[in-house]
Amino acid sequence: MRSHLRMHEQKSFYKYMTFDTALAVLENCSLRWSSPLIFNDPFDVPREVMSNVTSDKISKSLVKLIINELKNPRRDLDELHSNIKNMIIQFKTMFPQGIPEELMDKFDSIMGNPPIGDGAEQSIDDFKIIWESMIKRMRILCLTINPAITSMWNHYADHYSGVVLEFSCNDELDSAWLIAEPIIYSNDLPHTYSADGMAHLLFHNEKKSIKYLAHEITYLKTKDWSTEQEWRISTYDSVSSDNLFSDLKFHPLELKSVILGPNFKNENFDKLLELLVKYKHTVIKTAEITAQRNIAINVKV
Repeated sequence: MRSHLRMHEQKSFYKYMTFDTALAVLENCSLRWSSPLIFNDPFDVPREVMSNVTSDKISKSLVKLIINELKNPRRDLDELHSNIKNMIIQFKTMFPQGIPEELMDKFDSIMGNPPIGDGAEQSIDDFKIIWESMIKRMRILCLTINPAITSMWNHYADHYSGVVLEFSCNDELDSAWLIAEPIIYSNDLPHTYSADGMAHLLFHNEKKSIKYLAHEITYLKTKDWSTEQEWRISTYDSVSSDNLFSDLKFHPLELKSVILGPNFKNENFDKLLELLVKYKHTVIKTAEITAQRNIAINVKV
């Protein structure tokens, strides 16, 4: 029966790792979910937000968006922040034939020197503190849909001598990976990096902006990383601690296979078999480098 948690049609996900890491994973039946603060890509989830962004810059960008909306109002105002939506409705009521040109000229003059509330700078500082706390508590599990990526075998699996673990998306067990989402690879800066981006968040529907900050921003990476075909699951640590990771359990039935790297050391095989005793349905496979200079996955005989 299909789980109510399922958000995609993937049957399996894969996790590349060294042999020593695999021993720890299999021994404890757990995977490490990490804060972005210890990710290997410094351009991943932003470590800090609104660097070199001031309330003056945000206000100018926000006023520009509002004035453009007044000049060219959209039909569906539900996309906008509730305060801005109400303001647009008021102007439409006051000026059903359109806003007078002389008033528009005044708006244009405001754009260069917008009014800024006394607490604006403090609000920015407060948000930075909130973000710092959020990113420490974020817990992200990074997976991939492809077990035959040569660069990942080299980088994450100890130069082809490690393993890849295959985890099945088990509907009966409500597997955590049923809610995994694919990474969006884009070289566009996240909204939190610029005044225009922050103005965009302030301009639009509150729920949409909160979802972006609390969730969507964790699924953005630059195109340089697109070969990894990454999917992620994100959550938050419910226990306040100084650790930047959490080791979360998985069910033994979720481990579908263990794929040995092309350079896997034979002397490590017995250690692996000992730990796989409790994973009765797990199949052992091998990754082999072919004459076509790619990797083929086969069931170990």
